[in-house]
Amino acid sequence: MSPRQFRDPGFINAMMRALSNNNLNLQLLELEIAKRLLLDNSIETAEILRGLDRAGIRLSVDDFGTG
Repeated sequence: MSPRQFRDPGFINAMMRALSNNNLNLQLLELEIAKRLLLDNSIETAEILRGLDRAGIRLSVDDFGTG
C-alpha cells in the first residue's frame, strides 16, 4: 500500500466495504506497508495503524531490515 493510500481518510472503510461486498474473508488479507511509513512516527500514522488493527487487518512491512 502506498503512503498516499495509507493516508486517505476513507481507505479503511472503502477496503472493508469492498471485502464485504465481495464476500472476501478478512482473515486472508495482509497489507504490505513501506518501512518509511513506520519511520514517520506521527500521531496520524499511529492512529491509522490502530484503525487497521481494530479492523482486524494484518500488516507486513516492506523491506524490513534491509536498509
